[in-house]
Amino acid sequence: MHRIELDSVKKYRAGSTQEYRMVNRARWGDLESVGDGQNIVKLAGMMLAKGVTGPVEVYRGKTPVFHSGTVEQWATGRFGRGEQPEQLRRAKE
Repeated sequence: MHRIELDSVKKYRAGSTQEYRMVNRARWGDLESVGDGQNIVKLAGMMLAKGVTGPVEVYRGKTPVFHSGTVEQWATGRFGRGEQPEQLRRAKE
């Protein structure tokens, strides 16, 4: 089972050492994808390019963020939408 870690990092404004904003990051081993886009999908594509296949869990800290899927499912970009565990879903009003 592979584990992708999600967190946020500071992205500094060009030419500034004081102005920044937080952007999302997905990491697995020495691979990472940083930015505002679909970082898990991009990272899964990098994992496939390295020949990594099999089941994947996605965590933010100690909290599971999505149900387990495969690297192949994540790389297609169709997996994960609406697949969050029950405790992380937004309450319906």
